[in-house]
Amino acid sequence: MRQGEIDGCVITLQSLLNAHGQSLAVDGDFGAATLAAVTSFQTSAGLSADGTVGPSTKTALYTGVGGSGTAAAPAPINLTSSLCPTNIVQGEKDGCVTELQSLLNHRGAQLTVDGDFGAATLSAVTSFQTNAGLSADGIVGPATKTALYGGTVVTGGCVLIDGETGCATGDAIAPRVAEYAHWLFDSPASAAQTADRAKVLGPYGFGSLHDIPYSWAGGHSGAPGPSKGSCWGYTGAIQPCPADVTVGLDCSGLVRWMYMLAAGVDLSSGGDSSTNGEIVNSHLHAVSRSQLRPGDLIFWGSSLSDTQHVAIYLGDQNVVSADNPSDPLHPYSPPRTGTGPAVMEAWFTGSHVEPHLLSWHSSTPIGYYHVT
Repeated sequence: MRQGEIDGCVITLQSLLNAHGQSLAVDGDFGAATLAAVTSFQTSAGLSADGTVGPSTKTALYTGVGGSGTAAAPAPINLTSSLCPTNIVQGEKDGCVTELQSLLNHRGAQLTVDGDFGAATLSAVTSFQTNAGLSADGIVGPATKTALYGGTVVTGGCVLIDGETGCATGDAIAPRVAEYAHWLFDSPASAAQTADRAKVLGPYGFGSLHDIPYSWAGGHSGAPGPSKGSCWGYTGAIQPCPADVTVGLDCSGLVRWMYMLAAGVDLSSGGDSSTNGEIVNSHLHAVSRSQLRPGDLIFWGSSLSDTQHVAIYLGDQNVVSADNPSDPLHPYSPPRTGTGPAVMEAWFTGSHVEPHLLSWHSSTPIGYYHVT
């Protein structure tokens, strides 16, 4: 870890540094103050004061920050390991709790990472469960563990950028979705935009929307956002199925997340999370091709009850694509380019989220929808 990183890992770093006597604002931003604290800690620990938080510095940070004076905070243990109980509850003090606290910090909590499941950790657990659509009982059982490792950002609703003061509503939802698709995909226009974008994408480990790989059923964990997918029902050409080990999005997962970011609307809540579930969501209203506006949805399939794909309409665009639909393992060389009506989509296994021209789709859409 180095100066410039902005994510939940930095929150944990800052919490650990504070446990060693620093007084940092725990904001997840590895700036000048955090760099000075790191080099100071490294000097006092007898390490090379290079400001880089590597394995030796990480090990030292977990030493002497436990709840028993100079006792070391227990080393993190994966929550799904046989070394952790099925249900982790308040009062537990071990490496499972160290891991739990780090994961919660990765989702925006500001816990001291000390391996002690106390009142603050309980509050962070119940808050995470509520935002993930789980029973907020404070017990870290199998469902909560799965959600914690699912790569889900807990947004608690829409994300406000570029001076927005509230979630988009009504006919303003579609243009906000198109705006956010560009905002997360295109090169940042300012340092502020870089920092804001990192708060949305950083917790998943992505720097741009284009970094997010296609993952069958990705984006359909407890809350919208990139997550590991599922191999159930997968029939793709790339074998073995990579979805259950790949954090990413499928086509409907991308749509679900973008509408949550823009409007706080979950198009997959309360039922089928696939394209078949989204097309019948009460927020969707069928329109004609001529009525399409940026941010609207386009569906493909054999019928309205048997849909296979969905994408976000962007309007006319100049597009550069490295995805090769005839062979997902081999990109175009040179990249395929063109200008015309375009969509943002998660297209197929082996590709990443990016815009494509509508004309590159071999089949005709079966429906166009506006969301309010």
